[in-house]
Amino acid sequence: MKGVFKLALVVLVLLSIWCGYKWNEARSYKAATVPILKMTSLAVNNVMVYEAGNGSKISVKDYMALLEGNAADIDKKVIELQALGPAPEKSTEATTIDYLKACQHFQRRLFDKTRTHLALNVAAKIEADNVGEVEETGGYGSPDGYYAQEALNRSQESVKTAKDEYAQASEEFYSSADSLLKTYRVTKLVVPESALIDAVALEKIVRSGWVAK
Repeated sequence: MKGVFKLALVVLVLLSIWCGYKWNEARSYKAATVPILKMTSLAVNNVMVYEAGNGSKISVKDYMALLEGNAADIDKKVIELQALGPAPEKSTEATTIDYLKACQHFQRRLFDKTRTHLALNVAAKIEADNVGEVEETGGYGSPDGYYAQEALNRSQESVKTAKDEYAQASEEFYSSADSLLKTYRVTKLVVPESALIDAVALEKIVRSGWVAK
């Protein structure tokens, strides 16, 4: 009987040591992921400030370069995360990688939305200039007017195409924002919220997408 008791005690001690080791391992892994996630989250927070129009002075050109750079940098962050070694819980590793990928997708779709909006503005400016030319030359009523009218027709087609592309890019952007918000809600269950994006700012973007529809 004493032998059984001693064996049970040894098993209990070993189990306690093993549980403590696994808990420590999980805590160490989680602590190592925080800086990686936080850098990405801060980058997303910064672009959301610009998207909301909260006084950012960055030019559109620099903004688009920033979005491209941020999205490319996330590939490195995924590699950094994987270099930590196997996570104590596979679901934790998968969740954090999903979060990084959602941040990347969000910024790529925001890049497309910004690019197509810029293209629409350019097309609208050309159309406005061509309207002025037609008014000055009289449209099809004169040789010069004929060419001006044809140029206006082409520019109007360009505006229509640009509007369609911008609408598509906007829809995809707001969809990516909604996906990121859902991923955030899952990720905050396994890592500290302080390492993640500003959920309030993201929710405002998602709601603005609903209004736009």
